[in-house]
Amino acid sequence: METLVNLAILSGLVLRALLPAIRKMLKDPSGFRWEHTYTLTALSAVLAWYTISPCFTVSEGDTVFVLVKAFAFGFGALSALNEAVAWLKKVSSDKG
Repeated sequence: METLVNLAILSGLVLRALLPAIRKMLKDPSGFRWEHTYTLTALSAVLAWYTISPCFTVSEGDTVFVLVKAFAFGFGALSALNEAVAWLKKVSSDKG
């Protein structure tokens, strides 16, 4: 069960990391070009997985519910991290 939970967390992280690329690809499939920033973002999601996966506690209950909760945990954690980085960039650019 723990392996499945870790895979669900990792899936949430990677999907959130690649969501901008997926949006661009769906918006304009013919003009879409893979950029290395997408690869770096996905790799950073894997690194984030090592950091946040110990914070997730596997609870008792239905397996599907636990896996959905783990996926949402990974997705939400990277979303919060992305928002914090964007906010810090804005704050630092406003000062300079």
